[in-house]
Amino acid sequence: MNFQRSAGLFIGATSTFIAILGAAPVTATADPATTARAECTYQVQRVRTFLSVRERPTVNSREIDRLFPGDYTVGRCKNYNGWRYVEGSRYGLNGYSANYYLKLVIQR
Repeated sequence: MNFQRSAGLFIGATSTFIAILGAAPVTATADPATTARAECTYQVQRVRTFLSVRERPTVNSREIDRLFPGDYTVGRCKNYNGWRYVEGSRYGLNGYSANYYLKLVIQR
């Protein structure tokens, strides 16, 4: 998913939010299993065409999604031997991309 086109989805993804439907407030919280991990926002840089999002943190792993130059994506802050676990922007699938091409923008 592209952060620039859907910023609201990423900003409130791990926090509690209140939506008002008519006159009644509705409160929802994120899944505790996902909020326990630190989440970071990255921007794709040093890429001319696209950055592959792969099933595993290796260049020999199958490409499952793509990120494009200037895209913003969210993922885990942990470095997996030069790889980051992020969300792709083409299909919204999660996988690994090379850390070299991801600039840390926000750490939560």
